[in-house]
Amino acid sequence: MNFSKLFKSEPNSNIGIHQQNSMMATKFCAALLILINLGLASLNYWNGGNLFWIPITHIFLLLLSLAFNLNQSYRTARSILIYSSIIFACIISCADTPAGAEPTLEMILYQVNIATIPFLLLSFRNPKDLLLAFGLSILALAGPLFFAGTFQPEGLIFGPVDTISRKITAGFFTLLLFAIILLMEYFAHLQRKSNEELVDNMDQKQKDLVKQSEEMEDYVSKIKEQKAIDEKRQWITQGVSAIDQLLRTNEKDDALQDQIIREIVNYAGAIQGGLYSVEGESEDLHLQLTACYAYNRKKYHEQKIEIGEGLVGQCYLEQETIYLTEVPENYISITSGLGEANPNCILIMPLKYNEEIVGVIELAAFQVMDEYHMEYLQKASHSVASYLINNKINARTQLLLEESQLATEQLRAQEEEMRQNMEELHATHEQITRMQDEQKEQHEKMVTEIQQHAKVFQKIFNVVPNKIFMKDDECRMIMVNEAVCKAHNCSEEDLLGKSDLDFFGEEIGRPMVEEEKEIMRTGAREYRQTEAVDLSGGKTKYLRTIKMPFFIDYLGITGLLGIQFDETEKYEFEDKIRQLEEELFKSKKMIK
Repeated sequence: MNFSKLFKSEPNSNIGIHQQNSMMATKFCAALLILINLGLASLNYWNGGNLFWIPITHIFLLLLSLAFNLNQSYRTARSILIYSSIIFACIISCADTPAGAEPTLEMILYQVNIATIPFLLLSFRNPKDLLLAFGLSILALAGPLFFAGTFQPEGLIFGPVDTISRKITAGFFTLLLFAIILLMEYFAHLQRKSNEELVDNMDQKQKDLVKQSEEMEDYVSKIKEQKAIDEKRQWITQGVSAIDQLLRTNEKDDALQDQIIREIVNYAGAIQGGLYSVEGESEDLHLQLTACYAYNRKKYHEQKIEIGEGLVGQCYLEQETIYLTEVPENYISITSGLGEANPNCILIMPLKYNEEIVGVIELAAFQVMDEYHMEYLQKASHSVASYLINNKINARTQLLLEESQLATEQLRAQEEEMRQNMEELHATHEQITRMQDEQKEQHEKMVTEIQQHAKVFQKIFNVVPNKIFMKDDECRMIMVNEAVCKAHNCSEEDLLGKSDLDFFGEEIGRPMVEEEKEIMRTGAREYRQTEAVDLSGGKTKYLRTIKMPFFIDYLGITGLLGIQFDETEKYEFEDKIRQLEEELFKSKKMIK
């Protein structure tokens, strides 16, 4: 069992303040009595007595009281503490007072301490508890007188009379009495504090109730305001719904516009109203009064207003609502043409749909219009604008349909004419196709012949043992025969697009390139050149080259045509003849 919990004092929100104070007082009293009984048991044991079991038994009952107190059974705990203390006080008084002897000072102080416990634990708020406290205190003080001599054990609880231990005990009980008095004052202070807190709580609750009452009044006021707003919104919704229902009917345009302006005038509480629609093209754009209603009957007016003329024309031009509350006399008859009544306010609102003005609505009323009237008129004007623009679109669609039908008839006539032309074109096309086929056949025949000639030319070109080549204006080869390929030990693809710079380098090839460019520049008809080329093994090859400018038709440039002959055998034969002549000359000289 955890004894620390028995003496631990913590507030508990589940019980009242008085109950908490009672539980706290029970804990303190139990603690003091446990200390007293421990002292008595120790004192009796010290003096060699055998009555220490009496205070020990009381201690167990006090611990039982603390256990009930911890379990919030504070009434049971309080009863165990009070009654056990009084009973054991009587037992101790009888045990410590011999028969016929007067109670000692120590015993009187002990009884006084026990007699104060009922006043400490029982509440003065309840008269029954107060009477019970007086009765129990009297019993604690007078009980030993009635039970004197009934319990006479051997030895005394407080030890022999006139000993130092009894004097110390008397002093201890005196201090204990003062402690109990202070404890009673402390709990009285707690009681007063709890009462003050209770009063403060009541004041705070009253303030909270006042605040809640004010909040409730504000809430009711807001509910009323919201109800008024909802009623206005419902009024707006019903009015717009009536306009939309009219627009869904299949009435003719003029009759429907009359019904629309009548519905708007009556629902908004106006006295007169007019509906203007935008008509004409861009150069002759104007506002035409298409429906007018006043004093519960239709008005017949013919009115054409130019853009920017009067308030209606200004409203269309500025695309903003005009609202007048100070209307001069005869203003309507002079300016708006709605009659001779003198209203208190005039409202002129553009009929706008997707930023496009398709008309203007004009209303006159005796009473000033509120914001929700304005909102209704704005939403109604949006629906009317949608209707007017749909009418325009339908009229334009009908006009386009008629124009389309007329254009269709014209197209049919044109189609017949085109059909005849197509037949003629078809015959012409067949003739042209035959001519093209013949030309194509001739062209293919010519191409075949050219290809055959080209093959023959290429064959001849490659059969010629001499080297034949053609170069462009940058001295790059664009045509070579097999002799040139063999001389360079390369394929035709490797030679095409290359110059002497690629074969002989800058030092040898540059003069050769410049020489060929000079031939092309001067336009010399023929240039002959013979050169000796040293071969490996000490052999020499003699080549004769003929170069001449040549215009290349398919490139549109002047290039170079070159033919190179191998005259090595000729030079070797001439060299042999020369050697024979020298030998013959030497032979003749020797003969002489």
